[in-house]
Amino acid sequence: MATIFGLHNLEAGSPGETATPMHRFIAAVLAQHPIELGLQLLSDGTGEVVGLFAGPLQQAWDEAIQALHAYIARSIPKEFNLCLAEADPYDLNLLGFFKTLPALVAVMPPHGHGLILIRGTAGLGHHHADGFLS
Repeated sequence: MATIFGLHNLEAGSPGETATPMHRFIAAVLAQHPIELGLQLLSDGTGEVVGLFAGPLQQAWDEAIQALHAYIARSIPKEFNLCLAEADPYDLNLLGFFKTLPALVAVMPPHGHGLILIRGTAGLGHHHADGFLS
């Protein structure tokens, strides 16, 4: 459990960033314990497989990320002073808010206002070891 909690406490990356703290951590582990073959499977919102990439781990990951951009990346023409966002499918608990927040902040100017909607049917969440959010 300590490892899981520690990984959840890594600094968050920014929307569109692939060299996140989590990715750097995984790369460091893989440098010590190399994996020869990587399989990356992409599925769309319905669960339909839209891509399968195989090869050396980093190469397969890079190709999958490139293909993923066609499904998730959108160009934002300007910043918005007022933004409304939903956290679906990460809206079952309060922790889903934190998955949506970086994307919302990325499209707002420094003093913009944002509102994130979550269902919260699963309560607050429970990623902290001390039980604070359990």
